[in-house]
Amino acid sequence: MRSLIDVLEHLRGLKWKYLLHGSYVYVSHNSTLKIGKNVRIRHSKIHVSEYSKVIISNKVSIVNANIVCNNSSLNIGEESIVESGRMPMRCMVSISNKSNVSFGTHNRLRMKRIWVRFGGQLHFGNYINLNEYSEIRCDENVTVGDFVAISYNVKIWDTNTHEFERIEQRRERWKKLYLKRDVSEKPRTSPVHIGSDTWIGENVAILKGTTIGERCVVGFGTLVSGKSIPNRTTVLNKTELKLISNNL
Repeated sequence: MRSLIDVLEHLRGLKWKYLLHGSYVYVSHNSTLKIGKNVRIRHSKIHVSEYSKVIISNKVSIVNANIVCNNSSLNIGEESIVESGRMPMRCMVSISNKSNVSFGTHNRLRMKRIWVRFGGQLHFGNYINLNEYSEIRCDENVTVGDFVAISYNVKIWDTNTHEFERIEQRRERWKKLYLKRDVSEKPRTSPVHIGSDTWIGENVAILKGTTIGERCVVGFGTLVSGKSIPNRTTVLNKTELKLISNNL
């Protein structure tokens, strides 16, 4: 009997009209999903569960994407695009553990993955371009200003992504789970901030504790970790940072 009730509850949460466009859109009875006018959802999965709130504003386009919001909130601003672009797989947005994600207006998000956990706060401004194969991982706080261009295969992490354990504990856990990931403790984190009008080049890695000012350029293949980059600065070289003032 219980399984039948679960099935009926699931059917009630489905947004049936999106099935016609190859999409699965579901909201649980204890969550909220608000979809604005002229929203386009194609070949995508949107799953809103466990006391979550998702707002998809007017004229948003979601194509070939997976969005999962669990006990968290997500707000996608007007005329934004979330899509896989030229990637062969769906782009992914995963939000859990009482986290909060907000994207401003007119953003184009073609990333591989956005992953927010442990109450993380991820906030994008307006007119941001995030290109294919890039990834954002947020377990504390990541903020990106307006008119920021983020190239291909860029990594922006405010977290170590997993906790550190004593060797004995790690070995026992790996034996028990047979190498399956099960991160239950919040890793070490430190906020990341990227200022407005900044350009992030291809294959860049921006790691925890980094602040990048406004009108900056971070060149191809650069790794920045725990640094504070002044406004109007060009950052080059992934082994030794070279700071060059620019006139942007």
